[in-house]
Amino acid sequence: MVDIGAGGLGQGEIFGLAVDNIGDLGWIYVRQQVKKVRGTLVFAPPKRDRLHDVPLDPEVSAALRDHMERFPPVDVTLPWLTPTGPKITHRLVFASGIGAAIWSQAFNDQAWKPALASTGIIPFPKQGSGTRPPANTECTPYVTSPPPCCWTLRRTSRP
Repeated sequence: MVDIGAGGLGQGEIFGLAVDNIGDLGWIYVRQQVKKVRGTLVFAPPKRDRLHDVPLDPEVSAALRDHMERFPPVDVTLPWLTPTGPKITHRLVFASGIGAAIWSQAFNDQAWKPALASTGIIPFPKQGSGTRPPANTECTPYVTSPPPCCWTLRRTSRP
């Protein structure tokens, strides 16, 4: 996921990446994202309805192929745009452990922020906050978002 994000995709676009959005010649065609609307995950167009194509570095293409071999894509059905919208099915490259679309808040709390904290980018949470830091570490609360450098790194390569 990090490799794809470094290539210019936003988090919702990564979670909505379908097999059909990956071109044979090293391109990703961003056509949808996964987002939450009134408590329900939905497929929706990318932010600002900005359909776009993102070139993939050959190493990222190889990592994506390896990921899909280790973790086969999963058919996920969600409503389009609103919780009551028509149901759409995409074969998603990234899915939860139960084969569902990934909810960004759960991913951030359970995977992304602990990874950032383990590398020292953000501090670990306080003890008793519901998230366990590794033993023998100084505990401070997670910040709500990574420092500006992370945002810059993620977005500078976007066309």
